[in-house]
Amino acid sequence: MAFQTFHNGINLGGWLSQYEVPAGQPLTDASLKSHFDSFITEKDIRQIAAWGFDHIRLPVNGYLLYDETARKLNESPLASIKKCIG
Repeated sequence: MAFQTFHNGINLGGWLSQYEVPAGQPLTDASLKSHFDSFITEKDIRQIAAWGFDHIRLPVNGYLLYDETARKLNESPLASIKKCIG
């Protein structure tokens, strides 16, 4: 199984879970998108790999993924997850 090849992992908390919007900024779609787009970047993922980690754990707050009012998936966090996997 694929997971048997994983040995050294790291958690990316604070990106899509356990995050805070910078002080003074309202919690809006724009501030969340700014956080999602800048908190973890491709450069960070490359650095993590250079440190010898072979996988990441990506915790995600469930409420980010689904808009109950609109009854649809939220595209912004899904796009961040897809970008990270890529």
